[in-house]
Amino acid sequence: MTPDMRPLPYEDLAALLGLNVLLHGELLADQLPPDVTQRLIRRLTEHGPLPVGASEGDLSLLLHDLAQRLHWAMGHGDEYPEATARQTTYYIDLPSAAAVAACRAELTELGARRLTMYRPGQAGRAMTSNEHLAAGLHWQLVVAFPELMPSPSFEARTQALCAMAERHGGRFAGSSIG
Repeated sequence: MTPDMRPLPYEDLAALLGLNVLLHGELLADQLPPDVTQRLIRRLTEHGPLPVGASEGDLSLLLHDLAQRLHWAMGHGDEYPEATARQTTYYIDLPSAAAVAACRAELTELGARRLTMYRPGQAGRAMTSNEHLAAGLHWQLVVAFPELMPSPSFEARTQALCAMAERHGGRFAGSSIG
């Protein structure tokens, strides 16, 4: 912190975090009026960290990162949070190793950035919020693509992954930023 900067009281940080979370939630739920979204993007491009040509997805990623940094400023964690990878991670639950192999081949053809396969409870693996697989589904593919939510390309990717999972007897289990 430079000498002319001053720390904010915890209550102010908590209020800013609450506003950030509310704004981010409304953006992800497509509840922000388009003109408000565009004004936010313009403001954060002209006077902040967004690059020229930023999208709603870029705004979403920035709000996510700002929330992490506000948590840090409030005393949570020791290290300053790094910027989140510019991607969306998707979770697909599948019934068999054969279904996993077929999906991996399709996802590789589609240009997946990262593709990891897990069996629930696998040693050396952190539990995820998507750990609870439906009955008969024993494998999870975790795959990353470059599009950011919310965006038409994110919606199209989600629909395509839902259809792929169903073709192979599985289910689309959700997505997360980064």
